[in-house]
Amino acid sequence: MSGATVRVSCVVPTHGRPAELTRAVAGICGQTLVPLETLIVDDVGDGAAADAVSTASFRTAGVRVVEDPTDDGSAGRSRNAGARLAVGDVIAFLDDDDEWDPEYLERAVRALEDDAVGFVVTWTRRSDGVRTVPDGAMPPGLGPSDVYGDNPGFYGSNVIFRRSVLDDVDGFDESLRVLNDLDLLVRLLEHGEAYAVVTQAGVTRHVHAVGQLSSIATPGRRGAGYIAKHSAKFNRQNRRQLRRMDFKSTLLHDASRWRRAVAAIGLALSTSPAEYWRAASKRWRGTTIEYVSRGRN
Repeated sequence: MSGATVRVSCVVPTHGRPAELTRAVAGICGQTLVPLETLIVDDVGDGAAADAVSTASFRTAGVRVVEDPTDDGSAGRSRNAGARLAVGDVIAFLDDDDEWDPEYLERAVRALEDDAVGFVVTWTRRSDGVRTVPDGAMPPGLGPSDVYGDNPGFYGSNVIFRRSVLDDVDGFDESLRVLNDLDLLVRLLEHGEAYAVVTQAGVTRHVHAVGQLSSIATPGRRGAGYIAKHSAKFNRQNRRQLRRMDFKSTLLHDASRWRRAVAAIGLALSTSPAEYWRAASKRWRGTTIEYVSRGRN
């Protein structure tokens, strides 16, 4: 599979964010590897998404909107709906509030040239509108037990899949409003799928206190559906990791200062000095690698 012949379909689930959607689609249209098509799956269906991408430049770039109104707000459902309609050999998802660097698809598709690789994960950075910092840095070689309790950097915007691999695991679990990305990673690894990692940050994840599913879910119960589905596989460390993940999500997304303060205390109490040092070291390494690799193809 080479970039010159591969057919990439981009799928963008959107939920009432036309301004952010325009930014995301502009990033897709600016890719050095031009995708075959971009399917925007609008679960609101009020016409705002279609209006946001109605410019001639977007239309000629193969961008089209699919309205799929639903009350459940499941990004997993929208992603699956787009993937079913897509005609490409490779499926690339992008959340409507995130954006790709221009070389993102080219680098990720190049990593798929190894026939043994079923999906490719690219490192990310995170921005709150003021600061941009290194974010997800998923290492190679993980197995299911490594990720049951902690998402290592597998999100809705930084992974491309061979269509056959996504079909083999039946895509995203539409019953999970949150942690459906981690659930998909668990099932891919349990299925024995191999993956490659692009260690140059190529995706910016924009975080904000409101409007994201991680901020809408009830504090302390963000992962209830995921936990119920996989709890029989968890060990003690996995459960502690899940508590920390919930605390981190509250710190990033919750608008309540009180809940953020409680989460900060909970995170501190649930993190050992060794774990804190490992996390700090990983963040430092991620910053260094991104700097050294900047501008390389």
